[in-house]
Amino acid sequence: MSEPAVFVVIRDQERRFYYDRWAHVFLFRNLVWGPDALDEWLSGEEVQEDDEEDWFAESSGGAVIDHDRRRLVWDGDDHDLSVARVGKVLHELLRAAWPGYEVEYASRGITDLAIAAGVDVSEEGLIETDDDELEDRPSTVREAAGFYDDDEPDEGDDEDLDDDDDLEEGGRDEMDDETTRAWVTLINEQGVVRHRQLDEISQDIIRGEKAAIRQLIELGAGDVPAEAVVTEGIWFDFGRREIGYWGNNAARRTLEPLRRGWRGWDIAWAEEGYSDQCRVSGPSGIPMSDAEALAKLTPKILSTKRIDLGSVLAMFGGKVKRTAVKATGCLTVILCIPVLLFGLIAGKMQAAMITILIVCVAVAIVFKLIERKFKRKFNDGPIGMHARQQGESGTRAPVAGPLDPTERRTRLEELLLAAGMPSLSEIEVHVSEDEEALSELL
Repeated sequence: MSEPAVFVVIRDQERRFYYDRWAHVFLFRNLVWGPDALDEWLSGEEVQEDDEEDWFAESSGGAVIDHDRRRLVWDGDDHDLSVARVGKVLHELLRAAWPGYEVEYASRGITDLAIAAGVDVSEEGLIETDDDELEDRPSTVREAAGFYDDDEPDEGDDEDLDDDDDLEEGGRDEMDDETTRAWVTLINEQGVVRHRQLDEISQDIIRGEKAAIRQLIELGAGDVPAEAVVTEGIWFDFGRREIGYWGNNAARRTLEPLRRGWRGWDIAWAEEGYSDQCRVSGPSGIPMSDAEALAKLTPKILSTKRIDLGSVLAMFGGKVKRTAVKATGCLTVILCIPVLLFGLIAGKMQAAMITILIVCVAVAIVFKLIERKFKRKFNDGPIGMHARQQGESGTRAPVAGPLDPTERRTRLEELLLAAGMPSLSEIEVHVSEDEEALSELL
């Protein structure tokens, strides 16, 4: 249930290992304050030497801070970072926070972190290749489009790009404005452009299978998606035999398998991503501004709430309580309606209102007694005791950086200015209520 992260600090060729049970979630909020703030945050709890390298196998991600080589390698978890533009903006923010350091995202997760820390990945069983990442992707275009039948369309060749048939009805439900997706563009020899939207770029596309292109052609035509929902994009120019590919932090590892699958083609990483694909395919699309991208990150960066088992359980308990309050309220209304009707019919409204008041007070008292009993039972149980022990076991601050809200905002403003990015006032216009609530973020 936890999201553990390992931190390795290398200074004067000496490695020091640290561990945090929950830091993999929103890990970037501990990195954006720079090396000094991170060192100060980590220094409270150091891992014992005999446990050091085992933490890689037990962690979800983390960071390697090599002060000797001036290098930061990190891997953290956050759904919003799947959007390519959000990850790109965060990268620029980290570069400004770590001047003089090479900042690199560990696209292979723990494997890249272990290599950066000088840990023998073969001995620790941490080897992960680029092809391993492909296994997590949908196998075929049809699967990436939401079709899960066993009927495969006939294979075709590049000349099939002139076909305009659509697949039969079915597939995934219509994507809403918030659904993240991959954007595929096909440009045939005559310059005709077709757009398709998939959950992810599938394995058969990356491996250059002809059936994949046939399936893409047969999919229903798609519009150009907004940049705010695109995780990765790819275009195929069959006249020029060119492929452009781009995506989020983890996407770069897909470039090499793509080159192996499409030998003889000119394949390049599109540095400008969304705007490059719009330029090649024609339409301007709906670009995402820096302020919109930063609005996905700043509420988490500014938050000083500790993420641990206790906070997760508190959030869950709060939701359960709200549901119980609503259910109790409905029950109370149901109980009071007959009393109110009787008062209206019999002309005894005063007596009816007194009765309703008594019922409401009685229900409230019973509800509080049940809530107190439930809390006591839960807190005295194994989960509650475990949550308290975790909360009391560490001396580390809840997050790195300033804990005073005003100072934290001021420091972030300074960082945004140094990175040449919009101010907090410009960013906060785009922050939704859901993004402001840490309980929703969890």
